[in-house]
Parts: sequence; structure tokens; C-alpha cells
Amino acid sequence: MEREEILKTVARLFKEKGYHNTSIKDISNEVGLEGGALYYYIKSKEQALFEIGEDAINQLLGGLEKINNTDLSPKEKIKAAIENQINFFINQFYETCVFLIETKALGIEYQQHYLAKRDRYEEIWRKIIRDGIKKGEFKQCNVKLTTFAILGMLNWLVIWFKPGKGWSSKDISQEFKKIILEGLTS
Repeated sequence: MEREEILKTVARLFKEKGYHNTSIKDISNEVGLEGGALYYYIKSKEQALFEIGEDAINQLLGGLEKINNTDLSPKEKIKAAIENQINFFINQFYETCVFLIETKALGIEYQQHYLAKRDRYEEIWRKIIRDGIKKGEFKQCNVKLTTFAILGMLNWLVIWFKPGKGWSSKDISQEFKKIILEGLTS
């Protein structure tokens, strides 16, 4: 089993059982590696949690930065950002759940590293909204509060979405874009 597969399995276990309720023995049993062999791939449970969260925030931030650096209008950037986040969340569901819920269990040095990237992610959303207001594409609003509302709506997917059941990424994106854009423009 490769390291990436092990981390995916760890993410699923953390989602299903919670970080604190998942033991190294649970991980060993699930991936079929005994103690010492497992530590070759992951140094600790906390390190695995950090890497899962770090990879998720790096991918999300990278995707949003690419969108923000395009010549798209703010309205088109918002649409692309919504699609980017929903697609990532659905395609990397367990990693996203761990990133949004379980990384709170990380130690302070890991938390500070993660929070700086999360803050950057939120700031790009705010910038897109501010640009939309300046260009007359979006109505005046409390940009910080609006950003929290949008991200809250998107992030809540980790609570109600069930992989392989219900709506597709496209269905969710279309509906969320409609709701969010009507809120920003009406």
C-alpha cells in the first residue's frame, strides 16, 4: 500500500470515527500494517491529520488563486470558485471532512500554519466580492459577513452530503451558484 492510499484510509477513519476515537491500532488494522511498518509511512496520528488538512487547504487555495488570477469578471470568478470548492469537496470528501472538522485537534504549531492559509483563502473570496461591488456587478454588502455566509453554505456539505447518493457535483454547483449570485446581485 502506498503512502497516499494510507492517508486516504486514515482520512476515512477520522471522518467515520473522529480523530480522537481513531487509534493507531485502528489504522494498522485497516491498512494491514503492524506498528513499526505503519510508522515508516506516518510518524504519528497528529502528523497524518496535519498532512491531510495541509494537502486539502493547499489544493483549495491553489485552485482559488488560479481563479482569482484570471481575467474573468468577479461574477464569473465567484461561479468558478463555487464550482472549485464543491468539486473538491465531493471528489475528496473524507479529506475535506477531516480538514474542516478534525484539524481543530491539531497542536498549536500545526494550527498556526493551517490558519494562515485558511485566512488567505477567505481573503481571496473577500477580494472577489469587493471587486464585484466596485465594478457594479454585486450590490453593497458587508463583505466579511457575506464571505462567511457563502463559505458556511459551501462548507456545510461535509455534514449533509453522502458520497454516491443524491445530487451530483453539477447539481449542487448549479443550485448554489443560483442562490449565491441572487444574494449578491438582487
